Parts: sequence; structure tokens; C-alpha cells
Amino acid sequence: MRKVLLLVSAVAMLAGMLMAGGASASGFPAAVGESEALAAAMQCQSALSGKYPAWDKAQLDPTVVYRGADGRNTAYEFALNSDTGFVGFMLISATKDWMPLLECGTGAPPSARVGEARDICAREGYITASSVAQPVLLYWGGLSYSVQFGEKMTSDRVAVHLPTGALVEVPSEQPALQMDATASRVAWDAPESGPGGNAVLSSGYVYGVPAWYQTSYPDPNCDPGGGFTMWPYCEGMIQDSWGNWDGCSTIAGAMIHGFWGTHGYPGLYPGPPTWTDEILIDDNHHFMGTNNDGITMPWNILDGVKNTFGYYGYGYFIVEDDYFVSWDDIKNQVNAQRPSILSMTGSPWGSHSVTVVGYDEPGWGNLIILHNTYDTSDQLLTYGNWATAMLTTARPY
Repeated sequence: MRKVLLLVSAVAMLAGMLMAGGASASGFPAAVGESEALAAAMQCQSALSGKYPAWDKAQLDPTVVYRGADGRNTAYEFALNSDTGFVGFMLISATKDWMPLLECGTGAPPSARVGEARDICAREGYITASSVAQPVLLYWGGLSYSVQFGEKMTSDRVAVHLPTGALVEVPSEQPALQMDATASRVAWDAPESGPGGNAVLSSGYVYGVPAWYQTSYPDPNCDPGGGFTMWPYCEGMIQDSWGNWDGCSTIAGAMIHGFWGTHGYPGLYPGPPTWTDEILIDDNHHFMGTNNDGITMPWNILDGVKNTFGYYGYGYFIVEDDYFVSWDDIKNQVNAQRPSILSMTGSPWGSHSVTVVGYDEPGWGNLIILHNTYDTSDQLLTYGNWATAMLTTARPY
């Protein structure tokens, strides 16, 4: 089974559509120090331990600092460790203009891939194999965690995306994210409203959504690349005409089809279970017009999802794009038991699609539960932690 992904789904054209209401792009006048971030992390750990029982007794590892595109601190990573290893991580904001908890998950922290990222930098010629260059970790919006080694990467504005190993361009300035600065300051400054001040007030979850993923890090199961078999004859095959890259939009779309395939539309669950993810990913790749590098144009996501439904005889599914993603839009889809695709940008230079499977409202910031196409764990992302966003929804007629 192929497990490869480029950080993709180019939705940069949305950047001009949804810029209202974000925090200041730079300056961060209300900076958060490491001790205050640690206190917030401990509160978040306590508040979420009911959701993640393994977090209750977990130890917080020392802080890892992330910088933004303008060189200022943007986030603090806190890994949660138990006797069995990592049980999760949290990214806490370094500015009170952003919500305290930016994102968290039950898998290993992004910084756990720094060693592999160093090998990629050496292979690409940015550093030598014996280089002692220290890692500089970067974060400029949801799921954008990256790392640089050495002066050449800094001058070229190139970084390695930690979950996938893909080379990404670093923004020339810190993007304005859509978190509400006033609400964020309330969450930071009012103890009764801050992290740990309230239990989860309401939540929703769509059960049965598959957690399919791909990673571009070296894997013995990866495509060797350079395949020649074209769609549809490549469906589910180890080697296909797209080589190593399928793309996050195609994987997110495949999870939508995989869900409906086990919820009343069995034709959407083709082939043996171990092949179904690859088959549906390949179908979405074809119908989304995704290129060989795994890049999907945002206007093709809707047609790709809809045409894949039609390919399996379910052309009556209604697929729509929502360019103004409100919190109620997220909740309504989850409450109706319908997974959706969230395509977002942290900057005009990098984009990502994920599958929305739930939400939590803890009283100090709204959290989206998603399958991130990087691994099989649930991840929580604070609503508005992006420069722009688009929600692609699907429902039977």
C-alpha cells in the first residue's frame, strides 16, 4: 500500500475572499512567555484528560519553541509522555491574539520528526551529513509545522514540513489568521473562561469515518515511483502513473466516500478492505485532476468528489463548496452525521485539506476534530487557525 503525500491542495486563490476578522499579521503585542504557556498547557491537559484518559498521568516534556515567518515566536509545543512513549502533544499560542490551544493530537509531536527532516535537508544539499546546524522550527498556521537547518534554507525561504517531509516555501510575512483576537484575549486573561475553566460544553462526532493517510518519509511500502499504468487500471495498485504523490485533497475525499460506503451505499467500498483506501484515493486523484506532484486546484475538489460518487453509481449525491466557513457550518455537518472536507491555507504559499469528523466546545475556544491525512489519530484544531478556508460538503439527495 502506498503511503506518500505532498503538502498540497493549492487553495491560495481563497486568500482574497476571507480576510475579515483575523488577528494582526505581525507585531504580537501581547506575547506569551514560556512559563505562562506551560501553565496554559497544564490547564489544557487537565481539561482534555477526560477525552484522552492517557493524558491524565502523562508528563509534559520540555518546551519546544516555534517561530513565525517574521522570526517572532508563534507557538510552544508540549509533548505528553507516558511509560509507553508519546500519548499526545499540544501547541500553545505564543500570543494572546490567538487562542491558547492552537491544536493538539494523540500522536507523536511534530518535533519528533526533526531527525528525519535533517536527513532530507542533507540529501537535498542544504547541509552536509556532518553539519551541526541547529533546527529552527516554524509555525504560521494550522498544521504548518516545519523546520529549517542552516543559512541556505533561511535565505531560500525553504523548510521541511515535519509530518510529511515535503519541501515547502516559507511565507515572506506572517499571515493574518482568522482567530478572533478579542475572544482570544478573554480566553487568556479571564481564569473562569480560560483553559481548564470549563469542561466541554457540547460536542459532536461522526463515527465510522476511516482515518486514511499517506506520508512522504521513506517507507518500505512506498511506491518506487515512475509507474506507467493509467487510471482506471491503476486503481489500488502499488505503482501507478502518479509516482509517489497522491495529495491530501484526494485522501480527504476518499475518506468521505469510504464513510458513505459503510453507511448505506456499499458500492462506495470497492475491493478488499486493504485495497479500498488506495482505490478511492486513486479515483479521487483522477477526478480531481490532481497533478503528478499531488497538487489539486481548489475548484476541482467539488467536481472530484461528485464525479467519484457518480463513477460508483451514486450521482445523486449533492456536493457543495462553502467559502465562508462559520462555526455553525462545522457543527451542522457533524450533527447531521456527515463528514466534510476542510481545505485551508496558513499562507498563500502552503495549503492543506483534512476531513472533519467532529467538534468540541470547551467554553474557551471551539475545536474541530479532524483526520489530518498524516496518520490515523484524531487531531483537534482551533476554529479559525487558518488564513482562509473552504468547506466541501456531501449528502445524499
